[in-house]
Amino acid sequence: MISSIGFIPNTSDIKELKAFVPDETIQKKLSYLQIPILNPEEPADSDIVDEGNNAEDKNYIKETDSIVFSTPNTEEMSYCSIYGYDEEEMFFHHDFFVFSTILDSTYLGNNLIALATFEPDVLVYDFLTKFPVLPQHLLCGHESFVTSIKNKENKIVSSSDDKSIIEWDLNTFGIKSQNFYDVSIERFDFEGKSLAFAQKNYLCINNENFSLDYDIEQLKIRGDKVYATDAQGYVSIYDMRNLEKKLFSKKIHDAAAVDILILEECIVTSSLDGTVKFWDTNFDIKDTKEQESPIYCLGYNPYSSYNEIFGGSENDQVIPIKL
Repeated sequence: MISSIGFIPNTSDIKELKAFVPDETIQKKLSYLQIPILNPEEPADSDIVDEGNNAEDKNYIKETDSIVFSTPNTEEMSYCSIYGYDEEEMFFHHDFFVFSTILDSTYLGNNLIALATFEPDVLVYDFLTKFPVLPQHLLCGHESFVTSIKNKENKIVSSSDDKSIIEWDLNTFGIKSQNFYDVSIERFDFEGKSLAFAQKNYLCINNENFSLDYDIEQLKIRGDKVYATDAQGYVSIYDMRNLEKKLFSKKIHDAAAVDILILEECIVTSSLDGTVKFWDTNFDIKDTKEQESPIYCLGYNPYSSYNEIFGGSENDQVIPIKL
């Protein structure tokens, strides 16, 4: 299944990918994984078996195209896939293998994609590199696997099973600040000085603790409100100006509500019940779109004018969904 979807601003045609050159420091740091590193001039098996996987042999991404990436995880492997699309067509461009299950991702800028995986380091890849066996950078500081990573408000922030949240300094690729909490953190969001994080059915909002009836699937902060969807298809909303009681709760899906987008004019949710639903800001239904398979994650492209969202399906497809 696809665990995350992200977007990259495009400013030029992309016809060729750079050759991968392993970093000796990163190679030594990750030596415990025993990943074989070929001579840069020696062709990889994927070069020989699938000549069409070369970006030069594919439809190239034009300056006018938008770029979307996704992170599929299969039983055998995980990888990051890059697509180009315009108003009429979406096409696969290239992908790269990742040696650990990908839990989350975000675009950092400067062609860099950061991945949260079952490794303690945040893995950072240059998406314009051909067949990168290892990441080009590591963000080192967590002591257990990284559960989520976000790029918001000019801040790069990650959470971990080690009960900490780290803000990263991309000038040094080091820790800017690190805070520890009472529980392992499965998912989080922040906006301004507000922070919300969750672990199973436990929710913490600005140091106020709550217990939901069911495990939390997704968590978003927008303005003064915190939105939490859960494993039984409910959405719960809290007003951070008055946290004494829950503002709102409603069953919106017949199975786990696994993702939620808070857009300016509507709210979009996806579920294991095989539907993507569009709501107004009061959670009155506007539209329901049936899908062939469950949509595990949603993404909205802020760099595009096409006004559409994308869903990551159970069978590793990235599906455009018109608003």
